[in-house]
Amino acid sequence: MTTTPDYRPTDILPAACPLTIICGPPGSGKTTWARAHRYETADIIIDLDEIQAAMDDYTDAKLAESITIRNALLRELSTVTSPAAWFIVGAPRHQERMHWRKTLQPSRLIVLEVSPVECCKRIDADKGHHVKKYQRKSYAHLWWERYTRDPDDEIQYNKDNQEPTA
Repeated sequence: MTTTPDYRPTDILPAACPLTIICGPPGSGKTTWARAHRYETADIIIDLDEIQAAMDDYTDAKLAESITIRNALLRELSTVTSPAAWFIVGAPRHQERMHWRKTLQPSRLIVLEVSPVECCKRIDADKGHHVKKYQRKSYAHLWWERYTRDPDDEIQYNKDNQEPTA
């Protein structure tokens, strides 16, 4: 029997190091952005996709296990002495981002507003991603259907057209 994962745990303390949360649809380049902007290679990057890729199994039970691991890593942020940390999460809804803001108290929360068309192009070009491309494309469109912008969000646009398109 698969347990329901706790997608937004409430028992996590604020990060002890500078934390940046990066949100956006699949294919928007969240992890790539984090790696390009991190301060040092010792920075912590917490990415559910990378946790799942290490498991090499995509059942509901493995998703629940991956989320449990991600949450444990998020809990550890309250005691780490890393130069910085980066948390990758889709969080299309304002309420989801507010939860992470209140819980982790990041230095920055960035939303990558990359159009679904561009996300799908990037997904098609991605040779190494573990999740099936049609699923990621579907999730990219779903992210935009659910997306609500907040004035507190730091928005980064698609470099190609500088304006997001839903």
